[in-house]
Amino acid sequence: MALAGVQGLPKAWDTVVGSMEEFRIQSIRVWWPDLNVLFEAHRPIVDAICAGDQALAEDAAKAHLDAVWYRLADSTDDASLPDDPLARACTYLDFHLHEPVRLRFLAQYVAKTSPGHLARLFRQRQRSSFTGYLRELRMHKGADLLRRTHLPIQRIAARVGYGDPSRFAIHFRRRFGLAPREFRGEFGSPQPSRDK
Repeated sequence: MALAGVQGLPKAWDTVVGSMEEFRIQSIRVWWPDLNVLFEAHRPIVDAICAGDQALAEDAAKAHLDAVWYRLADSTDDASLPDDPLARACTYLDFHLHEPVRLRFLAQYVAKTSPGHLARLFRQRQRSSFTGYLRELRMHKGADLLRRTHLPIQRIAARVGYGDPSRFAIHFRRRFGLAPREFRGEFGSPQPSRDK
């Protein structure tokens, strides 16, 4: 704020932050009782900023805001969330690729239906099992990150829900016919120049 050089900005900021403090604390208690979840949600943004990758930082910030919107909408039964169980499940998966997600949890807490019914919906409408759909989603997000960023493959694997980078590499090779490193070499953007 000091660098902005706008007179009165620090005082206005202090006033706004002071008046919002109770709301901020209450929001954290209600929607993020485990602060590790919130910290992990910010990790992609911080990683992108530290890497100096503006496009990735914007993408991470948008994904984070979308996930926050989903969490708030879901906790308040916002009408903007789809009523269809499969649509709710797919929306949730888009925002939670980095987390381990089980069909039983997804059906009960997100789609508000039985695991068997949700599994049938995936087979009928997505032409895939739940596991196959989730893996395909993760593979496409991984390929996108390999194309657009210079993040280490281990970090990309974690970002799309793989704790084990070698398992990510196996699934990636099966899906695309190339190892992640080969895929990046063929389709990725060139490394930025380090010249000064």
